[in-house]
Amino acid sequence: MTDSKISQIITDPRRQKLLLGAVSLGGVIMDGLDGSIVNVALPPQIAADFNTDAGTIAWVIIAYLLMMAGLLLVFGKIADRGLMKKIFISGFIIFTLSSFICGISLI
Repeated sequence: MTDSKISQIITDPRRQKLLLGAVSLGGVIMDGLDGSIVNVALPPQIAADFNTDAGTIAWVIIAYLLMMAGLLLVFGKIADRGLMKKIFISGFIIFTLSSFICGISLI
């Protein structure tokens, strides 16, 4: 579905703004949730599993956040080339499936 088809489906500017706001809010909530999980829930579990201290675990969190920031730039550039919808939907699906798999995994 191209952008012209999307604008044909939702012609009301108010509805377009509501849809954009809902999608943006969903992405921001998922991003905040991911950052909270990485900074709050995982460090004690990782430290216990690997029998290490908090300083070492901080490097894991820093590496994760640097990777996320770097990939944000790369995928942002790809999205600017006209693949914005595909990038957003595929990222949302990958994140959701990964979160589900992590949630059901045995610790």
